[in-house]
Amino acid sequence: MNKLFYMKFEPKDWLTDTARLSKPAKALWIDILCHMFFEPEQGVYKRTLAEASRELSWDAKELSTIVHELGKVASVNVTSNGDVTVVSRRMQRDALERKDNAIRQARYRRNAVVTPPSRESNADSYSYSHSYLKENKEKGTAVTPAPAQAPASPKGPTPSPSRAKETEPNWDDAVKFFGDLKSKFPKRQK
Repeated sequence: MNKLFYMKFEPKDWLTDTARLSKPAKALWIDILCHMFFEPEQGVYKRTLAEASRELSWDAKELSTIVHELGKVASVNVTSNGDVTVVSRRMQRDALERKDNAIRQARYRRNAVVTPPSRESNADSYSYSHSYLKENKEKGTAVTPAPAQAPASPKGPTPSPSRAKETEPNWDDAVKFFGDLKSKFPKRQK
């Protein structure tokens, strides 16, 4: 069954294509188009004359004459044993286009090259807000760019020797801190 809940309908084409049909034939044609839309092979309506007359709520004799009239706008085939096949070439073409597009998009997504993340730039760049520039212009001070920084090492920034002592962990403080937390929160019962 078709996943779409609507079908493309072009009023101008409907008026021009069905101008040669009688009113009963137009009514039958739109009913058949709606049934065709939900067929497994979209655009093809295949039934026995008895099934079609029951499904479309038409008398079998009247239906057979009107179905022949639909040959002006569709491909109609009525066999001697009473099988009726009506084909809408436009609906078949639209269904084939949707299927081909889905296949093409799936192939494109499957073969897509994923771009790896770019590395950090080593270029010196400066960004100043409009208000910052305006203030400095009014004060008469020149805007000087920040000094260039050394490129980051792959292991991360290297602490300066003066900060090395500050970054060393104080294990006594950590044990004391976590010990205090243990006393505040009792053990959970299992």
